Amino acid sequence: MAKKKFQKNKYGKGKKSVKIALFVMAFALLAVAITLLISKIEFKVEKVKIDKEKTFVSFDNSTFIRMKLPAVDAGGNGVVTELDVEAMPGSGRILVDIDNLLFWDDTQQSMRIARNVASNITGLNASKYDFVYNIYANASIIGGPSAGAALAIATIASLEGKKLNESVMITGSINHD
Repeated sequence: MAKKKFQKNKYGKGKKSVKIALFVMAFALLAVAITLLISKIEFKVEKVKIDKEKTFVSFDNSTFIRMKLPAVDAGGNGVVTELDVEAMPGSGRILVDIDNLLFWDDTQQSMRIARNVASNITGLNASKYDFVYNIYANASIIGGPSAGAALAIATIASLEGKKLNESVMITGSINHD
């Protein structure tokens, strides 16, 4: 049986390399076509800017709550800090906007407990919401469970879309039960 000789094209390359080159060109044309189609589609992204002076904003299934917290600074003096809680549709995440602060694990645990307490009180499934917590303080470290009650109240208000009384502050830890 005679073996077939490998045929070369006029450029000296085999048929296989021509097929590969044609495939690469076809793929490149497809990429260009997809890019052109995508560039014609308009994407509308709306970002809500939260006015830091406001204590309550509700927009498109998201609710932002700000409340004041009593705290103690490193010198043992009483100070007023601010707590922000934002609830939005999501997958149950708890996000902490730390912005130059270190949160101890007991404060993070208070945030988890607050979410669970808020879920129990409101009857809403917290695993369907994402929560963003932020504490503005004149400190570099935030520690202790004493913000637990405020965290729970602000989380409940954010889930129910309710404004809080700005003249009231609260401190105290909470338990999951």
